[in-house]
Amino acid sequence: MKLFTKFTATLLALLLSAGILFAQTSFNEVSPKTTNTPIVSEELFDLQFDYPVGIGGGEAGIESDGNYIYTSMWNGAGEFQKYEMNGTWVETFTITGSDGCRDIAWDGTYFYGAAANPIIFQMDFDAGTMVSTFTAPTDVRAIAYNEDDDAFYGNNWGSDIVKFDMAGANMGSFPVGPTGDSYYGLAYQGASYCDDGPYLWGYAQVGATQNELVQIELPAGNETGTYFDVGSVAGVSTGIAGGLAISDGFFADTWTIFGTAQNVNIWGLELCGEGVSFDPPENVTAEVYDMNNVMVDWDAPTSAFTGTILCVDRDGSNPAGALDFTDDWQYIQPALDANGFTYDYFEVEDVTTEDGPDLATMEQYDIIIWFCGEGWQNNQTMTDNDENNLAAYLDGGGSLLLSAHDYFYDRYPTAGSFSAGQFPYDYLGVGSTTQDNWSVFSPDLADIEGVSGSFADGLSYSLSDIYTTGKEGLYIDLVNALDQDLLNVTNPAPVDACAVQFDGGTFKSAFTTASIAAFVNPDDAVDFFAAAVSWLGASNSDDLTGYDIYRNGNMIGSTTSTSYDDTGLIAGTYEYCVKAVYDEGSSIAVCADEVTVEGTGGDCLFDDDFESYNVGEQLVLQNPDDWTTWSNAPGSAEDPYIVGDASQTVEISGTNDLVYVIPNFTSGFYTITFDMLVPDGYDGYFNTLQEFAGGSSSWGMQVYFNAGGAGSIDGGGAAAATFTFPYDTWMAMRVEIDMDNDWAEYFIDDALIHGWVWSSGTFGTGSLNQLGGNNFYAGSDTQDPLYYIDNYCLAGEAPPVLDPPANLTGPDAVYQGNDINLTWDAPGTGGATEELIYDNGVNTGGYSYEGYTMSTHMSPAGPCKVLTLKYYTTTDAGDNDFNATVFDWNGTQPGLDIIYEENVMAAPDDWIEVDVSGQDITFDGDFVVGFGSVNGTTYLGFDGDLNNGRSWDFNNGSPSWSAWSEAYLIRAVVQYTSGSKAEIGGGIQTINVPGNLSEMIKTTHPTDYSSVQWVKPIENISASAKELQGYNVYRDGSLLDYTTETEYTDNIDVLGLYEYYVTAVYDEGESIPSNTWTVDVVTGVDELLEVATTVFPNPASDVVNVKSEFKINTISVYNYSGQMISFEIVNDKTYRINTSELNQGIYFLQINTDEGMISKRIIVE
Repeated sequence: MKLFTKFTATLLALLLSAGILFAQTSFNEVSPKTTNTPIVSEELFDLQFDYPVGIGGGEAGIESDGNYIYTSMWNGAGEFQKYEMNGTWVETFTITGSDGCRDIAWDGTYFYGAAANPIIFQMDFDAGTMVSTFTAPTDVRAIAYNEDDDAFYGNNWGSDIVKFDMAGANMGSFPVGPTGDSYYGLAYQGASYCDDGPYLWGYAQVGATQNELVQIELPAGNETGTYFDVGSVAGVSTGIAGGLAISDGFFADTWTIFGTAQNVNIWGLELCGEGVSFDPPENVTAEVYDMNNVMVDWDAPTSAFTGTILCVDRDGSNPAGALDFTDDWQYIQPALDANGFTYDYFEVEDVTTEDGPDLATMEQYDIIIWFCGEGWQNNQTMTDNDENNLAAYLDGGGSLLLSAHDYFYDRYPTAGSFSAGQFPYDYLGVGSTTQDNWSVFSPDLADIEGVSGSFADGLSYSLSDIYTTGKEGLYIDLVNALDQDLLNVTNPAPVDACAVQFDGGTFKSAFTTASIAAFVNPDDAVDFFAAAVSWLGASNSDDLTGYDIYRNGNMIGSTTSTSYDDTGLIAGTYEYCVKAVYDEGSSIAVCADEVTVEGTGGDCLFDDDFESYNVGEQLVLQNPDDWTTWSNAPGSAEDPYIVGDASQTVEISGTNDLVYVIPNFTSGFYTITFDMLVPDGYDGYFNTLQEFAGGSSSWGMQVYFNAGGAGSIDGGGAAAATFTFPYDTWMAMRVEIDMDNDWAEYFIDDALIHGWVWSSGTFGTGSLNQLGGNNFYAGSDTQDPLYYIDNYCLAGEAPPVLDPPANLTGPDAVYQGNDINLTWDAPGTGGATEELIYDNGVNTGGYSYEGYTMSTHMSPAGPCKVLTLKYYTTTDAGDNDFNATVFDWNGTQPGLDIIYEENVMAAPDDWIEVDVSGQDITFDGDFVVGFGSVNGTTYLGFDGDLNNGRSWDFNNGSPSWSAWSEAYLIRAVVQYTSGSKAEIGGGIQTINVPGNLSEMIKTTHPTDYSSVQWVKPIENISASAKELQGYNVYRDGSLLDYTTETEYTDNIDVLGLYEYYVTAVYDEGESIPSNTWTVDVVTGVDELLEVATTVFPNPASDVVNVKSEFKINTISVYNYSGQMISFEIVNDKTYRINTSELNQGIYFLQINTDEGMISKRIIVE
């Protein structure tokens, strides 16, 4: 094992003596059964660090989150000490309510501990807060967290060690002993840590120094016979066993077991290296599609080299060598540093006489980067000894990157060809060479490109002549590889290989005659070295064989591709993880974010994780567009607050009454999900509404979370089902409403609680089959309401978009008893939006067809203008253009007249969009969009399994048309004269193309049309009529009247502010509301008061002045929603109102004078 001790003996002694200043034995918490009988210990551990405590006086428990070390004060009032990972004390902080906390555990989010009693503290050290508490089945002094089972181990001195879960449930126990006793700290060692275990480690006040580590086998609980006296390597002095923990956050690839000798020091021992590391997959994602399927995708592993590199410099630049050649190292070193590589540097001062490093030196490194400059003769690139040592080094499993543009001229001047027994053949993989095939002199450049299949695949860069002294110029040899070409020179001609890579089975080498110091762009050097070191540093024996896929912890399949399709899932929440499988083992699992499958519920139509809001401010006040309150009063006591630090949630308490309004869906399947947590001792409640209309709302169901964890639901009947729930635990709520079948179900954590006839409502007496909203209320029958919600989602198949009326207007204010005349504009699009689908979003290959135009027949719903042409294309090397073409339709086949044509560039494996909106291409009926093939290297995607009756081929030479039986991936966007848009040909918003054409067959289009059979063109599968019937007029959220006109007159005798909106009624349903308009009904005043009272400036920004010829008694300020913002007592003829703190918008002033009341409207900018 490597010794990671941080201090010399002298410094360690000084630090320990300083630590002893804090080590007052009266501050140690001592077990009543402490012994100091020596225990036979094994020499297991190397000391990694030994830091003095920063405060003393009771420091006992310990834990780390990988960023900081924390210790507890066993005799304190909730104080904890915080340290950097290097042992530097940072601060003391306090968690209120955690008095006397002993050992500490961490679950990846929160810290846990107890005061030698059953009450477990759950603490947020970042926020400095107590999150919650729960009761364990035993007194807890020592505690450890088992991340594999999401459970804890705890005991008190010599009591049984008990395993318990986050709710405090007993999961089993075992007694201590026979050696271990008087435990103060426990730590869990997972089976994956050291390829052994799992084990529980105890830190016991027994043994020679009362600092004994004891290893315990899990799950049986038996001591393994492995013991270790911490005092044998760390300066524990008067300190006795305190807290214990295990972390991999101190040193790379190393697990550290660490603890506190109470009040003296924080020590760390190397538990083990993390063993062979297999590179994991990257960027794992999971996405739900088609309701109940999940596509899992990931990227192949990329090796992250963590070994050591020796850079051998034979560039002849050291003045001691009397050559004074160009210094290559000045160009190479920054690229290595930019990659963060660990390396040592060995410079050969006199390349004419000296050898490079000897074999013993080489063998200490994983990779050797050997580079030469202008050296070209007399063994300047390497000596005989160097070549022999490099051969032995490679035979031992090393890796070599050799850059030497005159290596062959120096060592093999007559080559030529090579054969077995020669270093270039055996260790570099070179079969033959043509020396000095390219000569490049400043200011000319050499262009280099990585060869397909090599580690440089995808790289391209330029090299310049940096050799301006001695033998000037870049001399590049042509090399023929035994294994794999690495780099090609593409300029100057001819194009051929100048570098090779060689996998020798037990070693790897890369050899380039194009200098690795001569990059024009330093960023290209960074990329080259990253790729080279990644390939050279990868294990030769750990070949990737495939991937294992896991769903919710269970392996569900294996594949050699980088995607996995999991189909036919039931509704639920799923976590997908992927492991890379090698011939000698597997990587760690990399997991995607959890996904929720809603059956036929679809994707979220609306979701909110509450992370975008300001903590400590009210939700609806921040987002009134998506949320409201029961009384539509943002900022009122009904409006809940956003709380939390690391993760933000909504707190429902007091008189909070939060509403999410759903636009009265009357058909379809919808799923509402959110997370909910009820703190211990409190109550919770929510309901799902059939219609939200304030006090006139209709309830579809309501759920109670009452005292003692007792829950019930009213759905189709009072208390129709009961359940129990855990406190202080996030629960997954799910409500499914199937209005097509008039049925609803309620789930908690995927467990079905109740199902009922949805239209029957809360108590079984209703008949409204409609979905109108969610209500989170701190009240109803709850006694002490407090709960939290997070991650709200309304999922489903959105109903057709029904356009609302626009530009609702009316008077700002009317006198009491006068008419309120409202007007609005009809929906601008007439409600007609649609998507025509003529393909299934599947491509089975790509066609080129020179001299022909492959086309798709389009059938818009009415007169339209063509805005965009779309093509799914791929390419080969060469010309990649095609002609985007539009034809008319003559009734039975495409017309011969080309309406529009434009030459455009294709893209590999992607949709090409051609904007023709400025060309004024209009049609009253059908038309045709074509792909004019002009070369053999540009391909149009097609679906060979679908004959949609709409594919046609135009012979540009004849000209003539022929029908074709495979669906082309051609689409178009059009705008109808009414203003709506439709996606013609299979809208990409809902249809995804799985895979890409580069993986499919790319070929020339067949010319035999004899077997093509005509079929009836397929219809648009999503088209539906949306006829406008009339309008619903609402006042203050309640339906006032229905009209077929675009105006309405209301009359109100009661003073106050009234809010109006209008919806459009179609035969398919009701639109979302128009804009709102607020009217102030005021007491009638004479014309003199109207003229005598002025408000200026208007619009206003900082202040607004109110002036009247009559005494102003009071001024009330209302926002546009009718809420009173302020009430000002004036008693004067003039008054200035500060508007600088108001949000931008419209406000109303109610001005009460001696002559009466008048309303004025102002705009704040």
